[in-house]
Amino acid sequence: MSTAAHSLPLSARTSGAWTLAAGRAIAMRPRQNGEILIINGAVWATLDGPHEGLESGPLGDLYLQAGERLRLIAGRQVVLEPFVPRGARPQLASAVKFDWVPSPQASAADSWEATVAQPADDLGRALGEAQRAFGRLVRGVLAWGGERLAPRTQRAFD
Repeated sequence: MSTAAHSLPLSARTSGAWTLAAGRAIAMRPRQNGEILIINGAVWATLDGPHEGLESGPLGDLYLQAGERLRLIAGRQVVLEPFVPRGARPQLASAVKFDWVPSPQASAADSWEATVAQPADDLGRALGEAQRAFGRLVRGVLAWGGERLAPRTQRAFD
């Protein structure tokens, strides 16, 4: 996307309606649990972690339209981008209005989730990816080295 993106660390003080212009995007990482309410328009919401309710936990996008809510856990990033229908020019798409609604109180469980459990989960996933990457690297080096060190045979032509 060739449009500008803004980053906003959400807290209780940022509660209220926001307008996101067509062709723009905004990245948000809430400091406490809460939800985004789409007031007008539609957005693609890209989460940085697994989608709730899916066993495989893929990264991905959610389509949200007016009246829909997206619950966010403190520390998880979401990027919102106005939805542009196929064939439409992004500059002519409608602006989106949304609201950030923080949870009334952060419980001890919420604090544990945001400050310990979530970072531990992120670290576990990152270490798993690093282990898989290292394995691929070792296999690649061994395959490459094997090709370089293997004796070369030439065929005799009759």
